[in-house]
Amino acid sequence: MTFIIASIGRSGSTLVWDLIGQSTGRPQIFLKDFDQFALHQGKVIKTHDRFLSEPEFEYRAIFLHDEIVNVIASLFHRHLTDKNFQMNVHLVNLNIRYLHRQVFRYITQGGRHFHHLRATLAFGYLIIGDKFLFKQNSASWQGARQCLTVHYHDLISQKERTLQAMSAHLGVPLKDFPVRARESQTQRLPWIIRMLVQFNYK
Repeated sequence: MTFIIASIGRSGSTLVWDLIGQSTGRPQIFLKDFDQFALHQGKVIKTHDRFLSEPEFEYRAIFLHDEIVNVIASLFHRHLTDKNFQMNVHLVNLNIRYLHRQVFRYITQGGRHFHHLRATLAFGYLIIGDKFLFKQNSASWQGARQCLTVHYHDLISQKERTLQAMSAHLGVPLKDFPVRARESQTQRLPWIIRMLVQFNYK
């Protein structure tokens, strides 16, 4: 049995990935591309890639998600405040097209000068037309036969119930785990970004 932890990012996937790895004692691996999964059967796989087709091996998947505005707000905040956060690496892991990654990089380069404005323009570019691929990602995993969808906030507000549901789906007992409510950064988003999210992710 192979365990797959998928998400659109910033939705608790690392927490659940570590939880399942520790509970099962199986090796954990992050894979960017769905096509690589067959080479790592029996492991606990974390990915941000889309679900392409039913694999020939046995698997159980958990897809974690949050409201898209919260995901974007978290990314925007980390991009602006966390010097160790590599946004371009994250975009690669999301399998965003090379052209879009280069445009984002071009807009945001230039040190701290007008950093907030450049970030607003760059994020706006990726939001328009869902260049983040958030909708495609979510829809693809919801079509997988052996996938349980879990909302990030259920890990907090209904942790015991959610833990039981994940354990039953995976067929393995899961240990309790610490999780804290993440402070929402949504209200700190520029108004134009909030409007673009509302328009593009109805």
